[in-house]
Amino acid sequence: MLKNLSIILFLLFSLNSYAQKSTELVKINGVKYYVHTVQKGHTLYAISKVYSVDIVEIIAANPGIDSGLSIGQELLIPKKGIDKKMAKKNPPQLIDGKLIHTVVSKETLYGIAGKYKISVEELVKQNPQVADGLKVGMELVINQTTIEEVSQEDIKPALPEDYIEHVVEEKETLYSISKTYNIGIDSIVSINPTLIDGLKIGMVLYIPKTEQEYIQQQQDEGLIYSAEYKNAYNIALFLPFDLLDTDTIISEYELRRKPMEFSQNTLVSVEFYRGFLMALDSLKDQGLNAEIFVYDLGKDAGMAKKYISDSLLNKMDLLIGPFHFSTFIFMADFAHQKNIKIVCPIDHPNRIMLKKPEVIESTPSQTTQIRFLAEYFRNDQDSTRTIAVFGDEARSKIISDEFKKHTYEN
Repeated sequence: MLKNLSIILFLLFSLNSYAQKSTELVKINGVKYYVHTVQKGHTLYAISKVYSVDIVEIIAANPGIDSGLSIGQELLIPKKGIDKKMAKKNPPQLIDGKLIHTVVSKETLYGIAGKYKISVEELVKQNPQVADGLKVGMELVINQTTIEEVSQEDIKPALPEDYIEHVVEEKETLYSISKTYNIGIDSIVSINPTLIDGLKIGMVLYIPKTEQEYIQQQQDEGLIYSAEYKNAYNIALFLPFDLLDTDTIISEYELRRKPMEFSQNTLVSVEFYRGFLMALDSLKDQGLNAEIFVYDLGKDAGMAKKYISDSLLNKMDLLIGPFHFSTFIFMADFAHQKNIKIVCPIDHPNRIMLKKPEVIESTPSQTTQIRFLAEYFRNDQDSTRTIAVFGDEARSKIISDEFKKHTYEN
């Protein structure tokens, strides 16, 4: 345990960033695969571009995904299927569900547009900042709905496991639709990339049904969350540090000065743990007395079962994590049985909360963030001279409308 702690501390002081593309490798029947977790906005086309692997190869490794991706689903990306030539030509990234191209030296608008088979006009339309010229490091959004010679199924965004289809009618707005289903606007936008061109009559929108069901469940069952104050709390934190692999990497560096290349799981865990410690220090200043138990847990269900068999977990007041959907579901069931609160630290499908009042989501929707920001500006006398600047693309228009609505409401 002491050695594991030293590895975590080493990582905390030596790492500062992490890649957007998964570096987690698994070996199945002698074949190596990257494990990609599907998030809101992800499409087969985007995933294939990010990994430089043909869509056909990805479908072959994941039977059934040609009919659509699901949020939280884990895909196998065959390492041998990587087009090494394309992988060296500045592949894009998936950031917040968007396909993003980062400009490098000597690139042109014409060349970038040709790379993704979209028009220069469309590229400029979605990225008005290029009007003053391309600059190295500039991040450009690639509108997948306008890509030529691509199947609609390949650009269909990942959906919640349970959703309904809504056909847009005359005089409807995103705001009115969100109110109809009691759901945040950002939740609709994130899985409907066609909205980038605006809302149109007859358009089919996907609505996450699980969120609506969860809200209805709260209303029907009258769930009330309460907390009992204690002198001291036991908190368990589950993060995918991959400590065994990390120990090997550090040893290789110390013995042979071999470059340290940590997995994405390790890097993300370190960043999260750093933020957790900062928050914990602030709470301790306010009088919190807590003992923290850190567990290395990725998506290994066997390891999750091992931790649960330890009677120590029964004494916890709060569980945080794990990150992976499969093991979080497992730990959420345990928390439900033991009546222990458990925090979902990243964005997972809302069905994890159904019939489990112990589960707490820690990621507020974008709509909620905008509303609180607007309320802050409205109530802060020093912000009367503040100027809010928004882009002119569709998503920014939605955000600015929401911000203004809450800022100027009485």
